[in-house]
Amino acid sequence: MSTDKIKEKPDKEAQFFMPGVKIMLHELSRCMGKDTGFEELLAIGICAVVRALEEYKSYDSFKEQVQKYSKLYLFRFMRNKNYSPDEISKARNMRVNNTRISKMIKVEKSLQEFAIKTIEMLVRNKHKPFRTQRAVYAGLVDTVIFYTGDTCCKFLTTPEAYMNSKVKDHIGIVNRPSKEVMALLMSFKIK
Repeated sequence: MSTDKIKEKPDKEAQFFMPGVKIMLHELSRCMGKDTGFEELLAIGICAVVRALEEYKSYDSFKEQVQKYSKLYLFRFMRNKNYSPDEISKARNMRVNNTRISKMIKVEKSLQEFAIKTIEMLVRNKHKPFRTQRAVYAGLVDTVIFYTGDTCCKFLTTPEAYMNSKVKDHIGIVNRPSKEVMALLMSFKIK
């Protein structure tokens, strides 16, 4: 193997690992809430990112590979909890040693109880349980990605408020203004 290839791999890993994890997390949200912990699912998902990095040709093909392997590995794991991809030791090592991954786990843990209560509340309000669960976990993943990113906007809202707005987006709940606000808007109506 040439020295150029050796130098290229760590740069490629550093550059594309986190974008790959973000792509994978959206697949992972489909498996959450099925008696499997976030950390365990994350390790399996990271295996898919590692595999896609090994087969890297271009960024577009990388995104497709991450989605393909995430679906495949997570599906196999959901069918058999003993399933362990070849990349598992590398994935577990990355999960432990990567600061952003550690932060993701911390944010997810802080929102677990809020997610469960949100599902219960929405189901009580006559939303379909399966659709509700998918929307809540997709909102949770959106929040994990947002709060572990580099954006400064995250300091303007709490994780719970951000997650709540994302859940509403996923479930299709429209924030309607109150009667008082509507009356005020009507009073400004041009005649």
